[in-house]
Amino acid sequence: YLSALQQSDFSAVTRYKSTPTAFIYDEGRNTYTPSNFGGRYTNEFIDLRQAIAQSDNIYAVNTIMKIGADQVIAMARKLGIYSEMKPLPSLALGTFPVSPYEMASAFSVIANQGVRVSPTAILRIEDADGKILFEASPQREKVMEPAAAYVLTTLMESVFDQGGTASRVAQILKRPVAGKTGTTNTDSWMVGFTPELSTAVWVGYDRDRKISSMESRKAAPIFAEFTERTLAAIPPKVFPIPDDVVNLNIDPMSGKLAGADCPNTRMEAFVVGSEPVEYCSEPASEGTPGGTDGDGVNAGAGSDGGGKDTSWWGDLKRWWND
Repeated sequence: YLSALQQSDFSAVTRYKSTPTAFIYDEGRNTYTPSNFGGRYTNEFIDLRQAIAQSDNIYAVNTIMKIGADQVIAMARKLGIYSEMKPLPSLALGTFPVSPYEMASAFSVIANQGVRVSPTAILRIEDADGKILFEASPQREKVMEPAAAYVLTTLMESVFDQGGTASRVAQILKRPVAGKTGTTNTDSWMVGFTPELSTAVWVGYDRDRKISSMESRKAAPIFAEFTERTLAAIPPKVFPIPDDVVNLNIDPMSGKLAGADCPNTRMEAFVVGSEPVEYCSEPASEGTPGGTDGDGVNAGAGSDGGGKDTSWWGDLKRWWND
């Protein structure tokens, strides 16, 4: 998604239909047919925010087919992921093993607005008298534009919203957090970050032993508890908005700008140049409800369930209340 967001024709309102799909690749010689967990599909067009929140696999594969798997691998290398990956449609669903170390490092680049800092295990070594024997000087390198990193961050915050795959731990978190869950038959992930801290949690067995449904739900609570305890003495901070980002009210149903007659609206962030220019013109009908997100989860992943007040004021009260 980070690779896609750096293209002017892809944004948070890009829509694909969540329905069983067979993808043809390798110049027509092969077919890939992914599925959503439990066969859950909206059978409607969904946008990127809904796809990330609910881990819709069909949307993910549509995206990698559009931009090309080679670009995704190139982006992963920039973020510090050097594990073996092959340019296949299934790459979009994480079919190649990556270590928690690499995942935490890669997500930290997004949190750091596109600047990669070399992972460092030892910061400083002192002798018994306090004399510094060694002090690390991690290299810093800008590997992407801050705008794309920020837009992806706002989208990944939806993972903790009602209907998102980590919504059940939202009440534990008292600060803005972005993240992504992932579960297979043999392991469970929760990787995410705040403006100060990037964390990867992996739950599983080293020898491909299957995990139980109970074990598959452990990563998100571990992530939430660790994040809050680690940052307990640090006041909540919002993710800073970089230049080249514009926030606009859009109509979630059409992906167009929200006009006076649009029944539902949502504030969305865009990389400048990728924002919609057409307005929604559908008249509002009396009693039209607000837009909602449906349910869906990653391949082999169970929904975390739960929910929270997703209003701006509700978030502020939750972050600062305790």
